[in-house]
Amino acid sequence: MPRYFYSMSQRIFSTYISYNLPEVANRLDMEYYDLAHRLCSNAEGYIDHLTTNTDVDTLTYNNYFNTFKDHLLRFVETRKVVFLPYIDELYNKSATGHNCATCSGRCEVQHGIKLLELNTSLEQLRNIATGLKTSLPSLANTAYKGELKILHNEVELLHNVINELLYLESEVLIPKIKEAQNSIHAYN
Repeated sequence: MPRYFYSMSQRIFSTYISYNLPEVANRLDMEYYDLAHRLCSNAEGYIDHLTTNTDVDTLTYNNYFNTFKDHLLRFVETRKVVFLPYIDELYNKSATGHNCATCSGRCEVQHGIKLLELNTSLEQLRNIATGLKTSLPSLANTAYKGELKILHNEVELLHNVINELLYLESEVLIPKIKEAQNSIHAYN
């Protein structure tokens, strides 16, 4: 990776690591989940315009991008509907001194499964995002060179946002979730 990526990642990391768990989750929601969704929609608009071209590379990329888009939308939706509420609940339990080992209900929330689901979806996004840039149609297509250049730029932005998101979730969010789980003795 380019040197600037590491220094940028270090700045982002140093900012995010200073936040508590709900702040990290809320910032990821506002600064990454929504942005990735918008950038995906922008790129989709350019791809839709290009699909009037029956070039095999463009049609193949359209199919790949639709798969990526569907996965990203599910990823974002799961984060918003499942994990953001879980993180709030986990943080509240941690803040109030809850102890899962001694609670009367043995905690209905299966903390280990939540962490496994989080890691699995993160790895799935990482795997599908690897082809986001590499499978782009060639700029050699002179009939659509301008549109393809715009698409390449949009995909580059989306790819960078996804990489930052993956980095922040794996290096900041997940460790903070584990820390909160450990503080409430959530070992199930």
